[in-house]
Amino acid sequence: MKDWLSDYVAATNDASKRSRWVLLVLIVTLVFVFAAYHNSKQNAWLRYRVELTSVALKCVRQAPCNGEDDHRARAFLLAWKFVSDDDAKLTFAAIASAYPHLEREIDSQLNHQRQLLLDNVVKLIVPFLGFQFDINDLGLYAGIAFVTVMAMLHYSLRREHGNIEFCLQAPGQPAGDEVRKLLLMKQVFAGVQQQGTGMLSAAILRRLPLLPVVLPVILQGAIVYMDFSTFENGRALSVPNTIALYIAEGAALIACFFLTLYCIDEMLKIDRCFHPPKG
Repeated sequence: MKDWLSDYVAATNDASKRSRWVLLVLIVTLVFVFAAYHNSKQNAWLRYRVELTSVALKCVRQAPCNGEDDHRARAFLLAWKFVSDDDAKLTFAAIASAYPHLEREIDSQLNHQRQLLLDNVVKLIVPFLGFQFDINDLGLYAGIAFVTVMAMLHYSLRREHGNIEFCLQAPGQPAGDEVRKLLLMKQVFAGVQQQGTGMLSAAILRRLPLLPVVLPVILQGAIVYMDFSTFENGRALSVPNTIALYIAEGAALIACFFLTLYCIDEMLKIDRCFHPPKG
């Protein structure tokens, strides 16, 4: 291979590697934001634990417990080994009498779970960077992160696409198919021929690498929807902050949408470089 072509191929491989690194950063960001979003929902596991512990404490204090609360409280006492299987069948008055420290232990656990909720759900620490922010600002910081990484991915993909086309169309080069095969050796997502299995066709498998690019706008949209649906909570804290947050989140969502389209377009162009349309 001519020396100049080797330099072109090396530059193209570097561009592909850069795009993969940016895509990896995007995936890590997605995992962190999704975990924070999921934990902040009302049906998150930790919130259920706090609710269940509160129900158990209420029943142990012999407050009125309906049939469902009674069942859940006894299941809680058994799950945490506060009482034996036989004692769990007693009335709560008898249980409190047999275990005089039970109320204090459950109250201590409830306080601990509330502290966990505050430290790990309400207050979030950004990995690597170390700064902390409130869960209400998740849509703001997630939007900034998504827009920044998606913009970097778009520019990386544009450069990769331009380099690939230049290598394939450079004048005086050897057979284009040979260069195409050489570039394919460094590709992970683009240009890989997939065999369909069962209900999954080869065309669908070739489009799976687009999924990480589509997820940011979906996740950002879910966060914006959740924030709008809890407007009353935000208004109780601060109306100006809530309105400003909605504006920033909406702007980030719109930017994410267009960046998603741009990135998908570049990824499809790269794929077509390795699988040119027939005819």
